[in-house]
Amino acid sequence: MTVINGARCLVVGSTGGIGVAMAGALIGRGGAVVGVGRSYATQPGVTAYSQADITTSEGREAVVSLVVENGGVDIVVVAAGAVGFGYLAELSDEQVAHIVDLDLIAPLQLVSKLLPHVHDSGCIVFITGAVVDGPVIGMSAYTAAKAGLSAAGAVLRRELRPRKIQVLDARPGHTETALSARSLFGSAPTMKPGMDPGAVAARICEAISNSETELPPPAFMGAAN
Repeated sequence: MTVINGARCLVVGSTGGIGVAMAGALIGRGGAVVGVGRSYATQPGVTAYSQADITTSEGREAVVSLVVENGGVDIVVVAAGAVGFGYLAELSDEQVAHIVDLDLIAPLQLVSKLLPHVHDSGCIVFITGAVVDGPVIGMSAYTAAKAGLSAAGAVLRRELRPRKIQVLDARPGHTETALSARSLFGSAPTMKPGMDPGAVAARICEAISNSETELPPPAFMGAAN
């Protein structure tokens, strides 16, 4: 069991919609949170913050330095990411590579560097999404990246078993974070009202405390508005 009260927590992507909610939820449960984002921001209750682009080696090293300065970490939440829309035949090589880098390669590279500083019996959370379970037309590159992160988490869970580090794959459905409004390319399809970010974050915190390893879309049914 990972105890949030008193835990040292890192939220990567802490200024995004779900990242803000996760930081607030962890703080509300007694966690000490440090945040990371691509742009500078002050956040209530966040004890330290690093402006870093995790797609660069310099950005990843900055995050590791922040963690080391704060005495290591018990809980890592990877909430960073971006989305793009368009049929695969319409996407450029650069668009595909950019989405895969942001949503798969950079998170894996960062976690690889963080692992020596994650305390035993800690927790790593990958927020992947419902696209892993139910593909959506026009989101092939994004789906491939998130599905890859989900699969990597399953392997990492086995690798970290000797250290009793929990690896949680959280796959919420559409959540009202305005992520689709900030898409890197293309336009989002019309969507039904999404889930409340605070409720999604609360469910993820519950899963951390209960040592759960997967939160497929049905696990978030109670997190709707």
